[in-house]
Amino acid sequence: MDEEQYVPGKGPLGARIAIVGESPANVEIQTKTPFSGPSGKELDRILKDAGLNRSDCWITNVCKYWVPPASNIEGVKPIPFQVRAKNHGIDLGEQIQDLQRELNEINPNCILALGGTALWAATGKTKISN
Repeated sequence: MDEEQYVPGKGPLGARIAIVGESPANVEIQTKTPFSGPSGKELDRILKDAGLNRSDCWITNVCKYWVPPASNIEGVKPIPFQVRAKNHGIDLGEQIQDLQRELNEINPNCILALGGTALWAATGKTKISN
């Protein structure tokens, strides 16, 4: 993998809340900071509404490398994250092990999984209703 595209998790060790997304976007690769682009502004707004400070949270992604997005073409079924990662040469099993080590080190009280991929990586569940 191209180490220039690696975006590590950030936040205080021992953070009580860990926020996990899917994979970094292009702007996050440039800044080396998870959720630093438009999605970061939305996350900051949501955290503020909840009375939380981003600086108190550990913020990371399931995969620390960019994964091509799912298809946005109308009528075309989106390609699952696991398939997109594999097709891009990413060992998702290794990425999930790294995420588990990372979360064990931080030892948060709560993990906020942002999206289906983060939910699956953190719990093995594929639907929030499960």
